[in-house]
Amino acid sequence: MTSARIGILAGLAIWAAASAVGPMSAQAQAQKAAISDKTVLTLMDFAWALTPGEYTTETGKVVKINKDKFDQVKLPVDDAREVIRVARLSGQAQLCEMPEAQTANYETLMEREVAKAKCTDQQLVFINKLHLFTVMTLTGQVKAVETDKATTPQEPPGKPNVTCTEADRKRIEEQVIAYVKTAPTAPADPKKK
Repeated sequence: MTSARIGILAGLAIWAAASAVGPMSAQAQAQKAAISDKTVLTLMDFAWALTPGEYTTETGKVVKINKDKFDQVKLPVDDAREVIRVARLSGQAQLCEMPEAQTANYETLMEREVAKAKCTDQQLVFINKLHLFTVMTLTGQVKAVETDKATTPQEPPGKPNVTCTEADRKRIEEQVIAYVKTAPTAPADPKKK
């Protein structure tokens, strides 16, 4: 493994730790807010590994994805960074056992992406997988493991031990409500979504 790859994985570990729920110093808050291009690109690479060659949407539409053409599907770095930022909030909601907030957050992301009308169906599937992989990373459901050929995501032995306070839950709920209000057809309360 190259030292650059080790640095990226260390950055992912720091990013996941900084994203965890709980009180943070001002410095940790600043680190959490900034997602480096290398971290974004690494998360996109791992999300691409999760992206299937064929995906059936909730409406029954089959989307074919040419797994040899990542350049045609991957997102611009700033767009991917926004998906990751939203996924971090979804992951925090999951860690705090707030399924309604997690669902509302994810659905708002997808509604916003569809409303922009700039993504292909393949890119929408990729956004789904980038969100999913980011949440899985944050919640300890996957970790990066070095093999002979590359670093790959694998399931870790256990989930993180996180304690959510009422203040954490309130902060997450407020952030989700604020994000849901930015949706093209935002409901008054994300719990009614």
